[in-house]
Amino acid sequence: MARRAHVTLTGGTSPEGRISGYLLKVIRECTGQTQEQLAEGLGVSAATVQGWESGRRPLMAMPAGNFMALQAQFRRLGTAPGLLDALAHGLEADLFIGQALAAPHHQPIPSAICSAPG
Repeated sequence: MARRAHVTLTGGTSPEGRISGYLLKVIRECTGQTQEQLAEGLGVSAATVQGWESGRRPLMAMPAGNFMALQAQFRRLGTAPGLLDALAHGLEADLFIGQALAAPHHQPIPSAICSAPG
């Protein structure tokens, strides 16, 4: 039996999602959507949206296709491109924070975190 791949934005390695969650809340509010309206538009529960916004459910653990649907939903609602860029940067910040916090305190932060892409 073939196993279906479940790809997430970061492999679900980070326990943190507060920065991107807060940005999601800002974007949702800028578009005039309630948590319930956004949830309905995405086919998720309001509790899921609440979890994303609070950081309890990191956006980076969301399947990549679902994140793309979230971005598309915000584009349809007229979200400024700069806000969507900020959301992507927020995800990067959450990843960095999560990896830094996951590193044992007696070991240096992995060089992959510190090196700039080529």
